[in-house]
Amino acid sequence: MSTFLESVVAGIVANSIFTLTLIWGIQRCRYWYCLTRKFHDKKFETFYKMFPSVVVQNVTCKVSGNRISYSGHRTTGDGQFEGEFIMSPINLRMGEGFHSHSDSEGFGFSRIIIKGYDFYVETPYTDVKANSSGNKEGIRHYQAFIWRIKSE
Repeated sequence: MSTFLESVVAGIVANSIFTLTLIWGIQRCRYWYCLTRKFHDKKFETFYKMFPSVVVQNVTCKVSGNRISYSGHRTTGDGQFEGEFIMSPINLRMGEGFHSHSDSEGFGFSRIIIKGYDFYVETPYTDVKANSSGNKEGIRHYQAFIWRIKSE
């Protein structure tokens, strides 16, 4: 009886290890097919959603698993920035992330949607201005960018 139980337990453990390894391998293949193959070491030009013909930033992406790290600079002026998106492991089309600028203390928290080979990025930021009574208050501004792979 104990030999039977031992073989059942050994079978359950072996099956569990095999299943988890298979799921891990399939997920790694999905990361490669959906993200790394398309976007690793690619250069992007970014546009404001309102002005889709004017390049405002140049960005370079690196992909590792479901994380897209990027760094870039503004086309006008001196503005370096870097950040990271963490894509949802379920659909690999939507994600969230953060970025910071070299000339700023704060972080920006972004959302991203991938459609084909384009990134649609919403990056809100807070601006401090004086209101009508003279007190300073934070005003939230929303920026929407379209990132397109740069044609070489």
